[in-house]
Amino acid sequence: MITDRMCVLNLYLSSFREFNYYRIMSVYHDEVEIEDFEYDEDEEVYYFPCPCGDQFQISKAELAAGVEEATCPSCSLVIKVIYDKEAFAAKQEELIRDEEKQLVTQKV
Repeated sequence: MITDRMCVLNLYLSSFREFNYYRIMSVYHDEVEIEDFEYDEDEEVYYFPCPCGDQFQISKAELAAGVEEATCPSCSLVIKVIYDKEAFAAKQEELIRDEEKQLVTQKV
């Protein structure tokens, strides 16, 4: 006997599978190396020109979290950012340690 709860659960599971399918099957406009991006130190954001005239953008925090998709705020295009996640995370940790050392040195 099929209950209302089973129907709702089945609907939920099928929509979840569909969402994950499309999330995994992202179509990228291009794949771009992080070295080809311009970095804004004040905003801590990487930029790359978009064909629409605006710029793809991805923040340093997003990269540190493992995100590899840069989006354009003006259109629907998405590019895949190619970078070494482990090396990027290690570099960020090193920069944080250096900043902490400078703060300690300034206090003394």
